[in-house]
Amino acid sequence: MYELRLIDKCINMNVYNMYQDIPKHSVGYDNSLFDVSYENYLKKMDYYIKNLHESFDEKFECITNRYIFYVDNVPVGEAGIRMLKNDFYLNNASQIFYVIRKSYRGKKLGYVLIDLILKECKRLGFSEIYANCDQNNIESNKLLSKNGSIVKTYKRNDGNISNRYVIKLWLLEVLHETKYLW
Repeated sequence: MYELRLIDKCINMNVYNMYQDIPKHSVGYDNSLFDVSYENYLKKMDYYIKNLHESFDEKFECITNRYIFYVDNVPVGEAGIRMLKNDFYLNNASQIFYVIRKSYRGKKLGYVLIDLILKECKRLGFSEIYANCDQNNIESNKLLSKNGSIVKTYKRNDGNISNRYVIKLWLLEVLHETKYLW
């Protein structure tokens, strides 16, 4: 069974261990919970919970819903949906992010996770979303291109190249209904 749970319902040792299985720096994701004590994990999670719907993500200046991705009640990844469309988001930033723990990579779970994220975006009222992906992240580019199309390719400040995708949620729904997507 696959599910997304809001992060405020997921504070426990199993989730802590999941974060220890996600590298400090993954492609497009910085794990601030890697290699911290369980006590510091609890403090950071308390901060996330207190600011879940009230505070701005400092980097993107928008509210971010954070979720833990579960497979058969085992936490295997994290996902986020940035809720506010500001100029920075509209022109540059990714509205969604996701990461799978190392021990579960290579099992095509990213496809399941992106499907759950897109369903949640639709439920939250979005008709389209933008997602950025480093070109060297081949698997992530595959799953994003299955759901959307590249609107631009650009060189980032760190010199790496990224693709920017637009995913039209209303179109995905039509394609699912007519079975063209799958």
